[in-house]
Amino acid sequence: MSDFQTHLQTAYQARQRLQNLLKDGTFDVDGSSLDISAIVAVAYYGCIPKITTDPGVLEKIEASVQVLKDHLDKGYHVYGVNTGFGGSADSRTDRVVALQSGLSQLLQAGVLVASDKDTNVDLERQGRLDSHAVPVPWVRAAMLVRDALLSAGMEPQVLGPKEGLGLVNGTSFSAALSSLVMYETHQLVVLVQAISAVALEASWVMLRASIPSSLLFGLMTVKWNDRYALRCVPQWIGPQLEDLLLAHKQVTVELNSTTDNPLIDPETGDILHGGNFQAVSVTSAMEKTRSCLQMFGRLLFSQSTELVDPSVDISMASYMAELAYLANPVSSHVQAAEMRNQSINSMAFVSSRYTMQAVEIVSLMCACSLYIGCQALDLRVLHLTYLDNVKPQLHLLTSDLFSSYLSDSELANLTESLWENIAKSWSTTTRQGIPERVQAAVKDVIPTLLDILKEKRGPGLSDLNRWETQAAALLNKTYQDTADAFFNQQNTEEFLGAGAKILYRTVRRDLNVPFHLGFVEHPTANNDTLNGRSKKTIGSWISIIYEAIRDGSLMGPFMESLASKSSSADDSLTKIRSLRMSRL
Repeated sequence: MSDFQTHLQTAYQARQRLQNLLKDGTFDVDGSSLDISAIVAVAYYGCIPKITTDPGVLEKIEASVQVLKDHLDKGYHVYGVNTGFGGSADSRTDRVVALQSGLSQLLQAGVLVASDKDTNVDLERQGRLDSHAVPVPWVRAAMLVRDALLSAGMEPQVLGPKEGLGLVNGTSFSAALSSLVMYETHQLVVLVQAISAVALEASWVMLRASIPSSLLFGLMTVKWNDRYALRCVPQWIGPQLEDLLLAHKQVTVELNSTTDNPLIDPETGDILHGGNFQAVSVTSAMEKTRSCLQMFGRLLFSQSTELVDPSVDISMASYMAELAYLANPVSSHVQAAEMRNQSINSMAFVSSRYTMQAVEIVSLMCACSLYIGCQALDLRVLHLTYLDNVKPQLHLLTSDLFSSYLSDSELANLTESLWENIAKSWSTTTRQGIPERVQAAVKDVIPTLLDILKEKRGPGLSDLNRWETQAAALLNKTYQDTADAFFNQQNTEEFLGAGAKILYRTVRRDLNVPFHLGFVEHPTANNDTLNGRSKKTIGSWISIIYEAIRDGSLMGPFMESLASKSSSADDSLTKIRSLRMSRL
């Protein structure tokens, strides 16, 4: 149990490991220490892997080569070296080098149509989202690899016995792709929890048991029996974190496992025929991960419907439908292949591909959720600021009109009762325009006003009419003044807990995605700026957030903050445990 890590620790360490690899620019491959961060560093950022110089590792490799050579010198038959492959394993050959080339020819059966080749595409490597670890398929097909290698000054290499078979086993490719999936999923899961904190704060309802305290630090909460999508966040996410930790372990083990067949034991000289090429561990990890992503997407979709009605909600429904389809298992669709020799197959690479598609969709959903979440936070703060501004003015108006008829205590009770009703009305009429909300709020408190004043001598209908007219004007003017000031400068950060504050600041300051002001934001040919900034469609603003999620820049400040608070919490917990032990 001492080696147990939380999901947050796993995600943070993976991110830190990647940052360290990018600083170094290279790392050693020794057969036992490869991790998902190293795969990400190579595939996305061009980090260079090198074979270790550790003599112990190199000696084992050389010993394995010698064992194989000895077997061939003795005339033994070794699968895939001097025999056919798969269903043709009963055939024999002494052309061991040509056999490896024959295997390459066997597998070069991919279909490439003319429309896949666009010779006008710029081959220069682009950014993180557009980069590829190797050239895209049409590029590989359009050029002679041997000519490219020669022009680069690289001498051609001839595959020796067993080397071709070792290169084409699909488990290594599947494990590599699943590593990319796992890394992005880990970051997304942390982001989903943070977005849940944003949704909770925007809903003005918070239960401290709902999400990690480090996300809520500095936030005053309101007790309420909230809806399932907000109240049940830990119960919904918790089991998925356990599955992801297992998936992470499965992929990491596979990265450092021999996936070849046959295997060579240099200590005993034995050659073992087995099924280490079967990537079912990767399939298992990806099926779990894809299912988890569907659960996270469903949570985001449900939370978004609590905050918004049109527009982005339509996009979220579309994403959710596609994500739910992708969540179906791939492993149940395996078919017999290769002369029925491959009667079971892992489908690991297909499962990894579909899981990466799920990563993309959940990233889109996170971007949408962050956009509407920040907008909801701003609107919530505008709401609270308005109530703070109008309350004392309304109390003053009521006192001016009715103080001559009521005692101080009666006047205090009246003003408080009126305010409670107005605040409640204002919170329940958000679908209406401001004039309609003002009229509804004033009319809702008239019965309360009549009930309190009916037994008092003095106040007449003229007093009530005057209060109604002046209160409506006051509510309307105060809102306009508050809104004008808020639209010009938002002070939302002052109201937020630690987690939501970092995400809000990243979106608003670092990414420069502004508070949406309404229809005036719509860009046209003759009017494409607003308050000195460019106008963009809602989708364009969400795209900026999406790109920041995919390239990892959005999560940087947030992960650092979480790590700091998590470390402080761990130190406190350690001190408490030490204190308890000292008392035993």
